Amino acid sequence: MLIGLPTETKDRERRVALDPNAVAAATRAGHRVLVQVGAGQGAGFADAEYRKAGGELVADAADVWSADLVVKV
Repeated sequence: MLIGLPTETKDRERRVALDPNAVAAATRAGHRVLVQVGAGQGAGFADAEYRKAGGELVADAADVWSADLVVKV
């Protein structure tokens, strides 16, 4: 399954639906996770952490929203 993790756009929203550990678990289970650049920044997670966890960083929100499952707060 292709999972999308977009950057939250609501004013003052700092949470993120998946942390890097959750992305790692999803990729170990055989899923692909598209992470929008900066998605975890407000919650203290760097893009490099998502990449290390197996997430695929993408700049375009449309790519993330085209996933089979989109997770957000």
